[in-house]
Amino acid sequence: MLGAVQPVDPNAPPVNFEVNLPADWNGKAVQYGGGGSNGVLITGLAPLRDARRDTPVPVVHYLGHRFRPRQQETASPRAFALNDEALVNMAYAAYKKTHDAGVRIARAFYDRAPAKTYFYGGSEGGREALMMAQRFPADFDGVVSVVPVANYTGGNLMRANLGQLQRDGGWISPAKLKLILNAVNAACDTLDGLEDGVIVPMKSA
Repeated sequence: MLGAVQPVDPNAPPVNFEVNLPADWNGKAVQYGGGGSNGVLITGLAPLRDARRDTPVPVVHYLGHRFRPRQQETASPRAFALNDEALVNMAYAAYKKTHDAGVRIARAFYDRAPAKTYFYGGSEGGREALMMAQRFPADFDGVVSVVPVANYTGGNLMRANLGQLQRDGGWISPAKLKLILNAVNAACDTLDGLEDGVIVPMKSA
């Protein structure tokens, strides 16, 4: 089931989500964290990130949170940060809103609330998991944070600094990349006895 939490500010995008409601429910629920700038709505039909391939897919999911309007997805993926409400949603608020909406939907559908509720996320979703554990611990019976982007502000400041260093010829242009590729191929391509454009690492003596 697809839904959206509408913003207070009409200029902010809605918080889109998906809730999966199985016919045979064991009373447990999992909320997935997002990834990157949360431009993709997670379906929850695939196994959990970093879980064993034979692990059953969890039962009820509160999923997604697309902050970017579709017209912004390719032009400016982080333009949502220019809006105060959208920025707070990205920081933490959208995950609480998604949780509350999911619980209400599950209660209405099954006539009972989840007996156990968990949050599971990796990378950006791992940051969200840490945020949920810090801000809303009473909402979850367990929180799993996998490889979290914990120092989010510091990481972005470092990328901004690197971006400045790459200005005015401080980066490898496509022409230079092609020159390097041709030089490497000329020196290494035939080391395996074949001139095929494929460089095979040679074992050390």
